[in-house]
Amino acid sequence: MEIMLVIGLGAILAVVAIPSIEGWMAENRLSSKASELIDLVQAAKLKADEKGEAHFVVLLPSDEKAPKDPEPNVTYLVADDSVEWKLERPGPRGKPVRVSEIQVDSHGLVEPVTFRVSSGEKYVEYRFDFLTGHALSQGSSF
Repeated sequence: MEIMLVIGLGAILAVVAIPSIEGWMAENRLSSKASELIDLVQAAKLKADEKGEAHFVVLLPSDEKAPKDPEPNVTYLVADDSVEWKLERPGPRGKPVRVSEIQVDSHGLVEPVTFRVSSGEKYVEYRFDFLTGHALSQGSSF
């Protein structure tokens, strides 16, 4: 009887824990993809500071490939099929404009860009701080 009770409690715990684990794994995957973009922007900021010229991080869809001989002031990030990227910068009258690149100027200042990494209904959203280039969390579906 005790063994049956232990097996029953274990089964109940497994049923309760599986959705939490799946959610944690999805959040971890999206955060990892967002960190990849954040790292590229931080590297672009350092390059722009060192060389005194603007640097660009360009997002390419999964069906495109980065050029074999890229320009020295451009870094490419190719999306994969598991996530969707959305980059927006403030446009006229405060209406956001969708873009495919992030510009870091010659002084290492990052243009104000909001980005969202999503997979299905789950997403994480960040905004780059203009002066520091750090990504500040704007929201999440988790």
